Amino acid sequence: MLNTILLILGLICFILATIGIFASRINLIALGLAFWILTQII
Repeated sequence: MLNTILLILGLICFILATIGIFASRINLIALGLAFWILTQII
């Protein structure tokens, strides 16, 4: 359940990075990658 939530949050960050809103693109990509790696660790 937690893995699914983290993957969805990561996907949302990647989508926001492609649209280019809310924050700088690099920060959103880094946040999306961090969520993805966290799901692999858990």
